[in-house]
Amino acid sequence: MSTQYGNGRHFEVVPLSKFEPGLKLVYVSRLLYLFVITACKYAFCASYLQIFRERRSRIIILCLTGFITLYTIPIFFATAFPCIPPSRCWNLAAAKACEDGTRALVVTYMTGIFNALGDILLLGFAIPQICKSSFIY
Repeated sequence: MSTQYGNGRHFEVVPLSKFEPGLKLVYVSRLLYLFVITACKYAFCASYLQIFRERRSRIIILCLTGFITLYTIPIFFATAFPCIPPSRCWNLAAAKACEDGTRALVVTYMTGIFNALGDILLLGFAIPQICKSSFIY
């Protein structure tokens, strides 16, 4: 769908009529990506709560869930509101006045760093638990 609006092409060859729908699609895709990644992490935490029943493990899992929530909320707002109002993100006339390339780059890097850290913490919790369980012979 995004290729219909110029995604994957040089912006010089994309007709102006395709820019605004393409930018709207990019905006929605960023928010959807954040939602899906966070939902997957919550699903792992919920599974861990069912698998690991000890009190200490449950506290750690709830802390991991809280950590995921605490870093997702500011990233969501930074992604959802790069401009006020958000419609300035896809309005070509206002885009230059609102878009700060450095800020967008920082949000992108922070999203990646915190998602990777969340993944490492989730795996770092589960692997030792599985290794010390009776499932490994």
